[in-house]
Parts: sequence; structure tokens; C-alpha cells
Amino acid sequence: MTQPEVNNKPTTIVAFDSSYVLVAIFKSISEAATLTNTVRQSLIKAAYGDIISVNKRYWRAVPTDFQIEPDDVGKLTLFEFDAAVGEDRKIYSTRKMLKNSVMLESEYIALQAAQGR
Repeated sequence: MTQPEVNNKPTTIVAFDSSYVLVAIFKSISEAATLTNTVRQSLIKAAYGDIISVNKRYWRAVPTDFQIEPDDVGKLTLFEFDAAVGEDRKIYSTRKMLKNSVMLESEYIALQAAQGR
């Protein structure tokens, strides 16, 4: 029987919500998949730009030379992150991202507050 391969250098991955604000930092793609109940391959594709989003979130792999802190949650925007790491990727408008989706009341309140309503 073969031993499962161990990933000694897991990829840190971050999630941005539909209003482009950082909402979570995960120490690995596997951890993000487990905690969000998402297919790991889908997160990999979203993190590296093969697809735009998964589960109404934008996902980005954090380069090893980029420092991200827990204090950035709720403050750092997708645009700031992409500019800092030199990415230029397609995104959806907030309206399109939320179209035909169920939004939790807390997410709706947070979105309205972020938009100043």
C-alpha cells in the first residue's frame, strides 16, 4: 500500500465576497474546501483564474512573497489584492454575482451597510 502524498507547502487561499471585500483566509486549499463544503478542484480553478468564482465568492491563491494578516479581513478589497500581486482578472458586477442566489439576511445587511444605505 502506498502512502498518501503530503503537501509540505500548502497554498494559502483567500475568499472575497460579492461586494469585493476579504471575508476569509485559509491556510490551504484543502482546508477551504472542507470548511466551505466546496469541491477542492473548483477552488483550485477559481484561485488560479481558470474560472471566475465559486459559491458566490472570489478565490485567490496568496503568493508566498505576499503578507496577508487577519486584520485585513473586512478591510482589504479584491481590487487592492489583485493590484498588489499583479493580477488582472475578470470579475462580475455585484448584481450579476448575486443574481438568482439566496442571500443570508446578515449578508444583505452587510452589503447594504458597505454601500452606505
